[in-house]
Amino acid sequence: CTDCGVHIHEGTTCDDADEVGGHYFSVAEDPWTPDGGATYDANKKGFAKGSFTLTSGEDTYADNVDHAVVIHDQNGTRISCGILKAMDSKKSLDPSTKSHKSKQSKRSKTRGIPPSFTLRAVMNPYPDYTGDITPSGSVEVTFPKQNSTNLSYDLSGLRAECTDCGVHIHEGTTCDDADEVGGHYFSVAEDPWTPDGGATYDANKKGFAKGSFTLTSGEDTYADNVDHAVVIHDQNGTRISCGILKATDINN
Repeated sequence: CTDCGVHIHEGTTCDDADEVGGHYFSVAEDPWTPDGGATYDANKKGFAKGSFTLTSGEDTYADNVDHAVVIHDQNGTRISCGILKAMDSKKSLDPSTKSHKSKQSKRSKTRGIPPSFTLRAVMNPYPDYTGDITPSGSVEVTFPKQNSTNLSYDLSGLRAECTDCGVHIHEGTTCDDADEVGGHYFSVAEDPWTPDGGATYDANKKGFAKGSFTLTSGEDTYADNVDHAVVIHDQNGTRISCGILKATDINN
């Protein structure tokens, strides 16, 4: 099979052919073409290995995670489909790739997702909050090892000397509607987003707070957390600030 297509598609499923969609791009012209280099050449035994680079206009990790990849036959027929996931995603690889899975799992345990895959939330007032606290700053989330989420914060405008005050990732993916921010985001047996779990900040006399903590939420990959809301709480538990976790290359 020569100059056969391999493309990222608009859809985020391989379960329904009608929902896989067309080529995924936002530049003026479709780059997922032979002229764009988006092809593979199979040898006489049906093996193909290679790579190519292009500009789709959707060129960040966050843009592409969960999108479908489609392989085409010589005549253009769609013959294979797969969903793009983080390398340490909890979903298993196909059994035929067992040796690759083993190597990746070993690497994830020691290195986690590369540091470039940092999520950052720029903090803004919580929706419908009418108090006199005006937090600002940012929260960054990384995944230093398997089953581990590290949250670091650099905040100002907090209540002076707010001690053991909460900073948490929440279930929701919006800061526009207070009803949709949801509760703490976790899938382990007990909520880790508590003072006992270390999910707090201490503000100084001027309302500044800077620090970090690491916990296990059961949702401990980049793909699990991207687009989720981070919430900052006041001393009495009131939600005072909210921000959405985004890839750092689209926050800067």
